[in-house]
Amino acid sequence: NPQNLAALAYYGAALNSLGKYAEAIEKLKAAEVIAPTNKVILRQYGRALKHLGQDEAALEKFNKIAETDPQDDLSLCYSGFIYLRLHQYE
Repeated sequence: NPQNLAALAYYGAALNSLGKYAEAIEKLKAAEVIAPTNKVILRQYGRALKHLGQDEAALEKFNKIAETDPQDDLSLCYSGFIYLRLHQYE
């Protein structure tokens, strides 16, 4: 079922783990339409974007998580890696 949230999320995460980031983005984008504030989906989506060098787009996903859960350690960690890569230290 192309509208099954769990299937889209797991498939996107699996594609991320396999390094198939562009394919993962397709699945995670569809999942985000269904559940736009789901932390797992946003985090996986941000990871895929980060690995493809789309840093600003990835930060948007991680910041969206921070709006509802400012203590989300993984998102903060991924954001930190991106800011470090961008030489933005403040």
